[in-house]
Amino acid sequence: MQDILIVVIPSLIAIVIMVLLIKATGIARPVLLKDEAPVRRTIAEHFEGEDVERIMLSEDGNSALAFMKNGEVLLVRALGDRMAVRSLNANVLASLLGHENTLELKLKDFTWPRTRLIFEDVTARQNAENAISTAIDLNSQEPIHA
Repeated sequence: MQDILIVVIPSLIAIVIMVLLIKATGIARPVLLKDEAPVRRTIAEHFEGEDVERIMLSEDGNSALAFMKNGEVLLVRALGDRMAVRSLNANVLASLLGHENTLELKLKDFTWPRTRLIFEDVTARQNAENAISTAIDLNSQEPIHA
């Protein structure tokens, strides 16, 4: 028992010190998607040469939908000081559930199983839901190339 305490206590102290240093220096600055600029930069970085038609931001600043000119729909999510991007298609999207101004996407991805987007009103949510459904239907009809 004493051996465990000799290892655990210093480890916990080290973790607390690291967290306090990160907080004190301001290194941890989480990204909030309050405007399109960070979303556009991330998409340009990951999908070079592809044009964005429009972006719909979640009211909570955690997620966004990007509708590409080629018909693809991208889901962008703020993760700490970075962003993750997923292409939404029939192979990735398990379900799409809309209620009031909230749209919940369940993904077939154990690392990112679901996302909730909050829109300003029911109409905006319905527009996003319809656009995703249409894009996925169109993309699922394209032939798959090896």
